[in-house]
Amino acid sequence: MHIENIKSFAHYRDMYRSNAADTELLFNLPDYQDIFFRHFGRGTGNYWLAVYDQEMIVALAAFERSGERVLLCGLKPVEGKELVTDYGDIGYVLTEKVAEIWSTIGDYFSAHGVTILQLDFVREESSTFRYFSGLNDARVSIHKVDTAPFISLPKNWDGYISLLERRDRQELRRKMKRLANTTQFTFDGPRNDDEAVEEFFRLLRITSIAKDTFLTPAMASFFRDLIQEKSIYWKSEVYFLRIDGMYAAGLVGFSIQNKFLAYNAGFDPQYQRLSTGLLLHALVIRRCIERGCAEYDFLRGDERYKYDLGATDRFLYRIEIKAED
Repeated sequence: MHIENIKSFAHYRDMYRSNAADTELLFNLPDYQDIFFRHFGRGTGNYWLAVYDQEMIVALAAFERSGERVLLCGLKPVEGKELVTDYGDIGYVLTEKVAEIWSTIGDYFSAHGVTILQLDFVREESSTFRYFSGLNDARVSIHKVDTAPFISLPKNWDGYISLLERRDRQELRRKMKRLANTTQFTFDGPRNDDEAVEEFFRLLRITSIAKDTFLTPAMASFFRDLIQEKSIYWKSEVYFLRIDGMYAAGLVGFSIQNKFLAYNAGFDPQYQRLSTGLLLHALVIRRCIERGCAEYDFLRGDERYKYDLGATDRFLYRIEIKAED
C-alpha cells in the first residue's frame, strides 16, 4: 500500500464524494470538517490522506498536527477548551483491509517525525477500535474516555414505552399527562430557518451559565452554519416545545442514514418544573419512530435524562500510537 497526501481540502472532499459510500458518522465527513475549519481554522499542519492498494483507494482520512502529535481533524479544543466533535475515526475505510491501512498510516507519520498519533472518541464498534484493541503492542495505549448513549428504536411508540424500566415508563407517562393537563403545548419542527436558529440560541443561553458561556459569538457562527448547511449527507433539524405559544425548549439534531443525532438542547428555566427538556427529547423520539428511524443517538455525555429515556451506553475511546524509538 502507499499514501498520497492530497494538497488541497477541496480535492480531498471531491475524492471522498467520488469514492466513499454514505456514512452515519457525520463528524468524519468532509462537509462537517469544512465547516469546522472555516470557523476554527486549520492547524499548522494538515494531512488529507488517500491510502491506495495498487490503484484502488481503500481509505480516506483527515488529520491535523499539534506539536509532535497528530489528531483526527475536528478533535482539537476550540474557544479555549470546548470539544464540538462527538466522534472520531477515519472518514472512509475498506474494513477488510483495516490492519494494512493503519500500518501504512503509522509508517507514513513515523517518517514525518510524528511522535504520537492520537485518535479521540473512537466508537467501540468501529473497525479502528477492533483492530487496535486486538494488538499486543506496547506502543499502543487505549483508554475509555466517554460514552455516547443511544436507543435502538422499535417500530412503534408502544414498543418504545415497553422498553423502558417500569419506573421510567411511569415517570414519562406522568410527565406527559401533566404537560397535557396543565398547559396548551405544541410540538414544532423540524425547522432550520433563521428564526428557529435564533430562538434556539436564546434558549441555549438561558439554560445555564455554562451554556451561555459556551455560546460565544464564534461558537454561534459555527452552529448557525452547521444547522443551515445543505449537505448531501445529512439533514439538520431544529425542534421546539412551545407552551401557551411561548418557546419552552429547543433541540438541534441531524438525520443521517436512518439515524437521528441529538446534538444540543436548551430550555427556558421558568418551565423547568414541567420537565420540558426531557419531554422534547421524548417527542422527537416519537417523531423519529413515526418516520422509521432505527436509532436515536444522544451523542457524548452521561447525563441522567438519557438513561431515563431508555438509552444504552456506547463507549468511546482514546487510542494513542507511539512511534518506534
